[in-house]
Amino acid sequence: MQYKVVKEYTDTPEHPIVVVQGEQLTVIEESDAQGDWPNWVLCRGEGKKGWVPKQILTINADTAIVKRDYRAVEHQLSVGED
Repeated sequence: MQYKVVKEYTDTPEHPIVVVQGEQLTVIEESDAQGDWPNWVLCRGEGKKGWVPKQILTINADTAIVKRDYRAVEHQLSVGED
């Protein structure tokens, strides 16, 4: 099955979050495990804030340690793309 983009679309934030292994973050909130986006954690670090996959974090109360590097990848689609 193929799809063709018929409308421009972007959900790229101005500053997507980038975290590195060993970095310590503050946990702000966790997504609803039964909701549309399970297993995501809203975190804050020095000069950054964003949603990070729970699978790459070791969480202890309101602190999280990053287990592997992660960079948020967002979508940008142009008309005519397959």
